[in-house]
Amino acid sequence: LISSNYFILAAGSYAINFTAATTLTMVGNYIFGLSGTTVAVDISAIPKGVISDNFINNVTNAFVLTNLACVLLLSDNKLVGNTYDYTINASATGIVIVDPNPRTIATLPTAIAGIAGSRALVNNGASPTYGGAVSATGAVYSPVFCPGAGGWVYK
Repeated sequence: LISSNYFILAAGSYAINFTAATTLTMVGNYIFGLSGTTVAVDISAIPKGVISDNFINNVTNAFVLTNLACVLLLSDNKLVGNTYDYTINASATGIVIVDPNPRTIATLPTAIAGIAGSRALVNNGASPTYGGAVSATGAVYSPVFCPGAGGWVYK
């Protein structure tokens, strides 16, 4: 359990770096990057976990998820001012993202089979049609869903 911590990251540092197979619960942490290349959460081997209700601000990569074959829920994290919120390796599987924070279409994670079932909210949709591809930009807030590879769709 990693809970209620305050991390301030200098250039080239990590707040959380998991490479061993262990169950992970990470809730209620604040992670702030000062400058340079920083990674808030880097996970390359866990069997299952929940990462929820964390605040991650001003880092290069909020979440780096590589080579995972797991059951991992990323839910209700507040991600602000990061260069990349989600960097997910194409071979990762079993990840579900529930992101209620409005974001642009361009900042959605790449739709891959490993994040099928993920949900987010875009703030620049254009004429959303249920089940239609998320691509054109406009000024409409709309929930979106990742069915796996092939792109995000309006929900």
